[in-house]
Amino acid sequence: MLNKLSNRVKVLFLSMALMVVCVGQAAAIGIVDPLVTATFTSISENVVATMLAIAPFGIAILAIFLAFKYGKKIFTRLSN
Repeated sequence: MLNKLSNRVKVLFLSMALMVVCVGQAAAIGIVDPLVTATFTSISENVVATMLAIAPFGIAILAIFLAFKYGKKIFTRLSN
């Protein structure tokens, strides 16, 4: 289930990135209303700001889990 969820999240992020790139290119040639471009730009800036705010906590939690996992393996090998 986690693998499927991971794939869905990847597809969501890739589709959002593709949409933002396409809107940016369409705005450059004047197809899209500037309001739409401004809206997508603000959304992408908010997403990046949120990820930058959350990333240090996620990395710290990941480091703790990895340290526990590999520490457990090391102590298991030492005890045998």
